[in-house]
Amino acid sequence: MQRPKSFKLGLMVSASALALVLMAAPFTPDMSQIQFKAVNAEAASASASSESHSSGSAGGGSASSGSSANANASGAGASANANAGSSASSGGSSASSNAGASASGSDGSDTSSDSESGSEAGSGGASADVNVSGSGPGASATGSATATYTDDETTSTATVNGAVEGEGTAAGHAAAAGDSETTSGPGSATSHSEAAAEADVQTTGGGTADAGASSTSTGSADSGDGATADTSATAAANASSSGDGSAASTGESSSDASASIDAEGNVATSADATAGAAADTDGDGAAASASGGSTAASEAGVVDGASSTSDAAANAAVEIEAAGDGDGDGDGDGDGDGDGDGDGDGDGDGDGDGD
Repeated sequence: MQRPKSFKLGLMVSASALALVLMAAPFTPDMSQIQFKAVNAEAASASASSESHSSGSAGGGSASSGSSANANASGAGASANANAGSSASSGGSSASSNAGASASGSDGSDTSSDSESGSEAGSGGASADVNVSGSGPGASATGSATATYTDDETTSTATVNGAVEGEGTAAGHAAAAGDSETTSGPGSATSHSEAAAEADVQTTGGGTADAGASSTSTGSADSGDGATADTSATAAANASSSGDGSAASTGESSSDASASIDAEGNVATSADATAGAAADTDGDGAAASASGGSTAASEAGVVDGASSTSDAAANAAVEIEAAGDGDGDGDGDGDGDGDGDGDGDGDGDGDGDGD
């Protein structure tokens, strides 16, 4: 039995109409069934570090030095390198060392850092230097340097440290000296002692730096027949800064003593001592101190005869620390007029009208 043709036509019309209805209806996908794949991107980073030590000795003296440097940076294409070196010479009892590190990278902003440090110690003195710089959010750098010298009459030490994280620079410098000379012979004794210290430091935003130096020198002479001379001298200097600052300080000290006995039995003695000190600061967060001290003593005498003694002492110390509100007038209120009431009119009554 054949089905009517009109039935087939009806199915075709119904299917077409359904398709048109579906196409016309708004389509909203089920978002809960869609999955997103997470992708993690790790930032590149680079770091470098170096360290060196050196020492030498000759006779009664010895010298040593040490340096270290570190640098870190982040960003695409980050790279780093480091270097170090040291040397020593026993003949002159000297030592030196240096270290350097640098790193750089870029992640849309420039980030780089580098640091260098070196120290050297030689006969009667020590010095240390450090330089640090960094920029950008992922940059950091540190550097340190130390130097020492010792013998039977002198001890000198210098130390410098610097660090930066983000921005800034840091500098340093420290020195120390120390010198002693004595002479003795029949009826004569002389002694001289001298010590000097020095420190510089500097920072700019985001960095810290400190430097210190100290030296001590002593001398003693004996003629063996009644004349003696003794001297001592010390000096110290320290400087530190964080944020903007700089700081500087010195030291210096010296002493002299002499004693003599002549053929007729006459005796003479003398003693002199001097001390200096200086300090300087600039900007909030900077501090500096310096000190010096010296003593001198001499004695001469003849058994059952004349005798003489002399002694002298000198001391000096300075300590300065910069602190404030950042406006430069030193009153702590931050308005820059110097009257301390905070209204900026300079009359000190706080009402702001200036009368």
